[in-house]
Amino acid sequence: MENPWIRLPEEPPYVLSDDRRIIIEINNNERQSENQISINLLPDPFIGNIDAPIILLTKCPGIHIDDPTWHKKDYFIQLMRSNYLQEPVEYPLLYLDEKLKGSPGAQWYRRHLKNLILDTSIKDVSRKICSVPIFPYHQKNFKGSSLNFSSRLLPSQFYTKSIIIQAMERKAKIIIMIGQSLWFRFVPQLSTYPNLGIIKNPQNPMISINNINQPSIYNELISIIKED
Repeated sequence: MENPWIRLPEEPPYVLSDDRRIIIEINNNERQSENQISINLLPDPFIGNIDAPIILLTKCPGIHIDDPTWHKKDYFIQLMRSNYLQEPVEYPLLYLDEKLKGSPGAQWYRRHLKNLILDTSIKDVSRKICSVPIFPYHQKNFKGSSLNFSSRLLPSQFYTKSIIIQAMERKAKIIIMIGQSLWFRFVPQLSTYPNLGIIKNPQNPMISINNINQPSIYNELISIIKED
């Protein structure tokens, strides 16, 4: 399936043309600002090499007060565009790049991947892990209300689903950090996938040996990350 994110507009509003109608509909129906979908922030449809051996599943990128400032920085835009195009870069999981260290996204990933980074290296973690949200656009308060699995999926979400299906076909290790029930509805095959790990506490989805449903999975992640 063709990657639609190579066609994201160069300037705001940052919405794929195929997604625009549904995004406008959602925002028109959401009276509370915290439920509005931001079209002025660059989306996070995936962060990292989509062919990585480890795939992390989340809900959606949030909205932080500092996001607008970061999303206007030239190097942030360049790294995100390279991510959309899947171009080779030093830190594919771009929020682990030193140049983005102070950004809200970097703070989130460095906190929740802290143990993996300490047990391996930040560069290897960035190379071996791809993070994929179920909803690509930034939203402050996401509870699945933006999804209707029968009639209101974004066209771009079919590409998201293809990333996960392909990961399963190559037997990648998949970790659900947040949104287990949503992901099982979105990709039903995940519920019986043998290489699946689930974070026990989605309110604090730090990847650690004590926060994965099977502790042995953590050691498997370390081994994968350390592989040449």
